[in-house]
Amino acid sequence: MVILSRYIKKVYMRCFCVVILCFFFIISILEIMEVIRKYFSNSINISHLVITELAVRHTVVSTFSFFPTVILLSTIMFFIIMHGKLELTVMKVSGITSLGIIRSLLAIVALLGVFYISVLDEFSASSVKKIAYLEMRLKQNSRGTDKSMTLTNKGIWFRDSYEGKSYIIYAKLFDLKVSALRNIGVFQFSKNHELQSTTYARTASIYGGKWHFLEARKIDMDGNKSFAPIEEIPTNLTLSDIQQMVANPNSISFWSIKKYASMLESVGLSSIKHVVTWFVRLSSILQMFAFVLLTTAFCQNYNPRNNKRYSLKIAVLIAASFPIYFFNNILIAYGESEQIPISIAAFVVPCLIALGSCLILAKR
Repeated sequence: MVILSRYIKKVYMRCFCVVILCFFFIISILEIMEVIRKYFSNSINISHLVITELAVRHTVVSTFSFFPTVILLSTIMFFIIMHGKLELTVMKVSGITSLGIIRSLLAIVALLGVFYISVLDEFSASSVKKIAYLEMRLKQNSRGTDKSMTLTNKGIWFRDSYEGKSYIIYAKLFDLKVSALRNIGVFQFSKNHELQSTTYARTASIYGGKWHFLEARKIDMDGNKSFAPIEEIPTNLTLSDIQQMVANPNSISFWSIKKYASMLESVGLSSIKHVVTWFVRLSSILQMFAFVLLTTAFCQNYNPRNNKRYSLKIAVLIAASFPIYFFNNILIAYGESEQIPISIAAFVVPCLIALGSCLILAKR
């Protein structure tokens, strides 16, 4: 039993390596073509090294998003190979049950799930960050406003600029109810990046293309203090821009995204996208198990005299994966809009697939 279990895992890993390498190869070709089209058509100077790096990182991100599909196709390939040599039939004759085969498959998929969440997730998150950085440099936007935000438990930090002047702005809280920032600190710099003044205000809002700071206290470089009921500073930002400065959920690893979501909530910003992303990644592991059970329910029985029927089962299984993904994405969209609980949106489809597959296997 132990030897056969090891053999099943070994064959499955071969299938997995073949499928994921095929995915990686096909996606990398498409990504290289897309990078060349995107930048060469706009006459942007880009080296072959940067093209390769962008293509590889885009490929990693895409492969990460399709990982449950890779598991599905790997399981289908496993059953095709094992049935083609009648090895599963021999195993059953030698005493190994269908439950033993399923246990071996679920054990190896569990290890792949650990790889998915611990290694590939980290590499995918860092790739998303690196892609954003490289694209910003290629588009020569590095001299403009840095549209990113530094987030801490004590507040948010971001940059603003207007007509050569730059500002670093700190706010303790983003009040979504009144669309304003509270407890503001503004550090104004000259074109030579020298600190000119510091302004502190109780609240701040943006309208009419200007910052409006209420109860502003200004301190210049000479230490002179002044007070103004309203202090105005021109800006190209909007409050919507500031809300969108939060880090892309895909650029944060599974192990860090919950902490980042808590920090967003502590400063008054919405964390719904980050929480949804965390649940989706967690449910992806359950989805892998569900796909193994579903494939086993479809493909475990094989009659060498009726290959057409077996091929039809595989075709139906592959075709069924499309509406499954479609329905799952719809539920996640409802969860992101807070119309249904996020946990239900993320887990209902994998749970239904797993439950249905177990019922089919139990009847057989």
